Amino acid sequence: MSPSVPKSTEPVGAEASIGDCHCLVYLGTLVVGGHGTVVVTATGANTEMGKIATTLQSVRTDPSPLMQEVRSFSKLIATVAAVAVLAILAVGYARGLPFRDVLLFAMGEAVSIVPEGLPAAVSIVLAVSVQRMARRHAVVRRLSAVETLGAATVICTDKTGTLTENRMRVSRAYLPGRRVDVDLMRAPDGGVAEAPLAMLGRISSLCNDLREEFGDDGLEVKGDPTEVALFLFASQIGTPVAERARRLAEIPFSHDRKYMATVYEGVGEAPQLYVKGAPEVILERCTMSLEGEYAVPLEPEHRAFYEERSAEMSGQGLRVLAFAYKELDRLPADLGDEAVHDLAFVGFVGLMDPPRPGVAESVRRCHEAGIRVVMLTGDHRLTAEAIARRLSILDRAHPQVLTGDQVDRLEEIAFAKELARTNVFARVSPHTKLRVVESLKAQGNVVAVTGDGVNDSPALKRADVGVAMGVSGTDVAREASEIVLTDDNFTSIVAAAE
Repeated sequence: MSPSVPKSTEPVGAEASIGDCHCLVYLGTLVVGGHGTVVVTATGANTEMGKIATTLQSVRTDPSPLMQEVRSFSKLIATVAAVAVLAILAVGYARGLPFRDVLLFAMGEAVSIVPEGLPAAVSIVLAVSVQRMARRHAVVRRLSAVETLGAATVICTDKTGTLTENRMRVSRAYLPGRRVDVDLMRAPDGGVAEAPLAMLGRISSLCNDLREEFGDDGLEVKGDPTEVALFLFASQIGTPVAERARRLAEIPFSHDRKYMATVYEGVGEAPQLYVKGAPEVILERCTMSLEGEYAVPLEPEHRAFYEERSAEMSGQGLRVLAFAYKELDRLPADLGDEAVHDLAFVGFVGLMDPPRPGVAESVRRCHEAGIRVVMLTGDHRLTAEAIARRLSILDRAHPQVLTGDQVDRLEEIAFAKELARTNVFARVSPHTKLRVVESLKAQGNVVAVTGDGVNDSPALKRADVGVAMGVSGTDVAREASEIVLTDDNFTSIVAAAE
């Protein structure tokens, strides 16, 4: 499931991509918070889902490379047989042999040239390969796809759930007192929670709307993926459990406020106000900063420095949240926006959907084998670029990132030139994915495409071999593909290709 995004009634430009249309909801949208009235503006074939269905019906499929080679070989055999028959007839006629005997001999020779066992041999070899691929978590729905995947020169892959874990995780924290980053992607689990980090963890564990439910694995924490990630982060850094903490009041998150606030007692001598939200909003409400064990005045130059730090973390593809707190003399009669001021800034937390283990090594093996890896994602450009750099999908030969809007504005010749320099496409629509696949095939590449959603189905069907996700994939995606992965992992694609 994709992370939740806020919706509003603010209009967007006519050229905005689907991912940037924050005033629209689509079929299959789940409401995780808030309420509103939806005005239906399109039905049937005019909806985004309907447009995908129309495109899917019009997409043509090409014969696989194996079928093309078999057809070429069959034509060659037919040509050789025809030449042999004509030669035998000519020799027999020249020697004056009975025409009936010569014709029968020529027809027998033509039949003997045809390799009757070839179809059976090909089928047996492919069937053995299907069994081997199944052991590597790849279920083959069409035999010819086995050879096609092995001949692939380009793999177009989605990001979320395939290259990454599809699970938000805190990867970096910034503490103002130290003015350094705590890189949690490299730090071992169970780190020591010093004072500012402990406060960061306390706010992460208490300022949320999580709930506990019994699942297949026992008691589980359920709620917004970002808040679940923050809760796990608090456990990772060793934040003490505040067993006596009791929530007294809260201000729920909203798109207008861009922050959430809770008031707790039992975690200190006085009630404490915990706040998390957008960095620019939180810093504006702070007059102090927690440096070491003491809160010191927040000077203008320090505030500007923290704003630059937040922008730098955002530029690395992280979703940045700011945290602050305040000790209250008494609980306000009505907790409102006016109470959230004079806060003490605690730090920043950067979240991202981290790469799956082993994916970076699989990408390296693809490059060594001469297979180009192209990322097609609906995520933001910065997020896509950060993951692509971490996995070495961006390199010197393909240094740039294109968005769906930029692709749509390019003519075919210009797009072909840009495609040669681009391995990452962000904010792409189903039409953009299909265009990328068709352009790669037009350049003579054998293209494999991975996908899990309905929006991926046109590209899956148009590719030389479509690879659908078996765990998170939709029925439409699986029907449009030739191979289904049982573990949704990019490494399985590479293993199957080998």
